[in-house]
Amino acid sequence: NMTEAAMTKPKETSLVERLAYTAYFAGQNVVYNMISTYLAVYYISFHKINPAVVATILLVVRVWDAVNDPIIGVIMDRVKIRGSRYKMWILLAAIAMPIATFLLFLVPTGASDVAKIIYIVITYVLWDVFYTISEVPIFAISTSMTKNERERTGLLTLTQIGSILGVVIGMVSITVLLGDGIDNINWPLMAGIPTVLAIIFMVPAFFYLKERHNTEVVKEASLGEMLRDILKNDQHLRMMVFYVSQMFLNAMAVFSPYVAEAYYGNAQYSSIISAFALVGVLGLGALTPWIVRKWGKQKYLEVSMIVTLILSIPAFFIPGDMAIFALAFLGLRTATLVVTSLLRPMFTADCIEYGQHKTGVRSDATAFAIQTFFNKTGDALGTALGGYVLAWVGFNEDLALAEQSLSTINSLQFWMVILPMFMALIMWLGPKFSYKLDEETVAKYIEENEKANEENTNATVGEPAA
Repeated sequence: NMTEAAMTKPKETSLVERLAYTAYFAGQNVVYNMISTYLAVYYISFHKINPAVVATILLVVRVWDAVNDPIIGVIMDRVKIRGSRYKMWILLAAIAMPIATFLLFLVPTGASDVAKIIYIVITYVLWDVFYTISEVPIFAISTSMTKNERERTGLLTLTQIGSILGVVIGMVSITVLLGDGIDNINWPLMAGIPTVLAIIFMVPAFFYLKERHNTEVVKEASLGEMLRDILKNDQHLRMMVFYVSQMFLNAMAVFSPYVAEAYYGNAQYSSIISAFALVGVLGLGALTPWIVRKWGKQKYLEVSMIVTLILSIPAFFIPGDMAIFALAFLGLRTATLVVTSLLRPMFTADCIEYGQHKTGVRSDATAFAIQTFFNKTGDALGTALGGYVLAWVGFNEDLALAEQSLSTINSLQFWMVILPMFMALIMWLGPKFSYKLDEETVAKYIEENEKANEENTNATVGEPAA
């Protein structure tokens, strides 16, 4: 049985290698969580820039930069640096991306609004480019580290375990610095701690990860052909479009610190809700390889999204002075929503096999760049939506949080509850009716693609010298 043969191959990666792989994502998400949760707060509450203006800046820059992601992926598929497809990119990102993060939080305080906006645009574009370079090769290298589908599923689970560990580590440090509330944050320190932690966690990946398979760059397809092949991978494009629904979760993250402090009474509650993601990763993440084998990815996703919707409903009716009960439901909802993140790189890895089967060209980095493109698009739309919600409900950037109107705070709490429900609904119904790759089909594609790779290698070796 081809499926059984594919599922029983021995592991190829070492424990140290897997730990370094996990740590990289922890470092990456220490800073990413800082950006997604507090960058807009920094611009709005510290520099007094209008929320709608901030939303527009972040939207335009992120959408423009996201368009470049597939191009970066194609370059990585076609270029080796010092004999490596991915590792030199990983080293560059491990140093440059954290430093670029720190620069975001050094907007000149005495500058005019125009000068501040110019600085924000330049540093945000710089950060976005380095973030792409940090994300694409680390995902793509997973298909080079092992051919074992079960081991690859485990590696891609580690990406999310590392990611959530990074979020929690970042949240712990942020929670300490939030003691006096949003209006009294030491911003250079708030950004500096994640920057240092990210470098420490990310750099070991360069030294310990090994590229064992698919190490040859793409030569047989032109740039134009590779870009056209992206459009031929219909299954990947469909799934990634559904993942743009993360915009609703990201929008909530923009104003959740305000809701935590003004509605539930403590700014640190926002961090506690986010920390429940660790419960989802350590609990559901540890079980994910087993659940995927038993149920398949689609059923696992479907059940998790239904539970997310159910857990959201009580939060509409729990008053602000019963914050602990609200936190329980909102936290558990976060834990189940994490399943979307656990499964996303697995869907992409499966679609890489489907794409090679369909087109004859294997484009690992390009596929993960497409994932990054849609991820960034969702982030951009979400950050902008969060800013526009703030403006829509009448949030006044010139007032302290305690001085905002009651209707503004109540409206923000409503949107904090309902927006992630939109994501859960889309991630449930979209893949259910349009995604067609199951585990057995993908296992067969892997076997067929391996044979095709071996045949191509043998044919190349047997060619006479020119």
